[in-house]
Amino acid sequence: MSVATWRTARRMLALWFRRSRVRLATMGRGFWIAVGVIAAAAGAVAVLGGFAPAHREEAPLAQLEPGEAHVNKQLSATVLSAELTDDPDLFLGDDEQALIVRLELVNPWTQPLSPEDAISEVMTFDPVPEQRPDRATRADGGPLGWLQPGVVTPATLRWDVPAGSVEPGSTLHVTFSDGRLRQLEVLGDEWTWDDHTPVAELDVPVDDRTGMTE
Repeated sequence: MSVATWRTARRMLALWFRRSRVRLATMGRGFWIAVGVIAAAAGAVAVLGGFAPAHREEAPLAQLEPGEAHVNKQLSATVLSAELTDDPDLFLGDDEQALIVRLELVNPWTQPLSPEDAISEVMTFDPVPEQRPDRATRADGGPLGWLQPGVVTPATLRWDVPAGSVEPGSTLHVTFSDGRLRQLEVLGDEWTWDDHTPVAELDVPVDDRTGMTE
């Protein structure tokens, strides 16, 4: 930038500032009082947290009982019972016990669902070593296949846990979550469930069946 151009720019900037001061100076006293009141009010609102994001109270979880179904658009699940056993027919490891949960599953959607994915996304169990069970079978002991739409499927979940990690006669806490169905952008005919939010819970008594078989 040449010296002449720089000087011209400085003169134009100085002229703009002078005109701005004249405009502000000619405004009435009432205008400045109003500005002061607005500024004071804004400051008070800020101090009181009025500009902070609104905090939404989370809705309490619905309380269910064993045998009562939780139904959403992805999965209908009914927890029937839970038990702790050391049955030798289960071929448990040394100092292991089996936590067994019996439930009924229904796929309310229009496409088959992977039971492992649906259960792990909709239900969480406490206390268990990992959320995915060591075994998931049909009630008759056969493999738990894909959940077909509208078909009631009795199922059994089994966790092999260290002896003493689950207290006999305690309760198993189950939390249910609802998700959102989303179409994958890359694969237009593929869908997934995500954004799961807890909405319901229940406590299931754990029946003590340890030491009942030899």
